[in-house]
Amino acid sequence: EPIEKDTTPVITDVVFADNNIPLSIKDREVKLQSTIIVNTTEFEIEIWDKSIVDGDSISLNLNGTWILENYPVIKTKLKLKVQINPKALNNYLILYALNLGEIAPNTAAVGVLINGQEYKLTLTSDMKTSGALNFSYKPD
Repeated sequence: EPIEKDTTPVITDVVFADNNIPLSIKDREVKLQSTIIVNTTEFEIEIWDKSIVDGDSISLNLNGTWILENYPVIKTKLKLKVQINPKALNNYLILYALNLGEIAPNTAAVGVLINGQEYKLTLTSDMKTSGALNFSYKPD
């Protein structure tokens, strides 16, 4: 008798290379824009629009999991608790643009709060590429 194979397609939004590095997200290329060395696996990030609020909407993906979806970026900081994988060499936070707003590209300011230190950076994405921030875990 023939063996029945499960042909259900596995839907994954992120395609990873070795060492947990994402190559693409929903058919868009992932571009690493910053790396932050962290010594803790759990911390807070903040997302906001630091220039002109122009209608940008984003989703955020961390290690293949959507942690924020369809969020309109505004001046008020949105705080999110994130948890990274201590066994992974790389933990990518990907900014996925849902639109370009009135002023392209889609940008969001990201603040990372770790042990009383704050790192501020900007992630940029458009309809072809998604900017990413890598959290590299190195315990003290």
